[in-house]
Amino acid sequence: MTQTGGMIAALEVLLDGGHTLLSRMPRTASLGNVPSTPGGGSLYPPDHANEGGDCLAFDSTDDSSPAALLPLAQSVLDQYVRTARQGSDGRG
Repeated sequence: MTQTGGMIAALEVLLDGGHTLLSRMPRTASLGNVPSTPGGGSLYPPDHANEGGDCLAFDSTDDSSPAALLPLAQSVLDQYVRTARQGSDGRG
């Protein structure tokens, strides 16, 4: 577990090769005057997860259940693999 810059709980997973996968829960309007944001999943290259840039893949969800984090993470990884394959065969 980690915390984002926006003070939202997130799962941070260090993958083989040094890539970092972050999945955060949605922020709901019930937190007072803080605007709602969807949950998000992001994949970062090695040593770039805390710099706020160089995101390799991203997806989001409005599902606020903890069970939504695993499908969200899978979606981000699938998106990255599809993009990498398209780039390697000249279609990217």
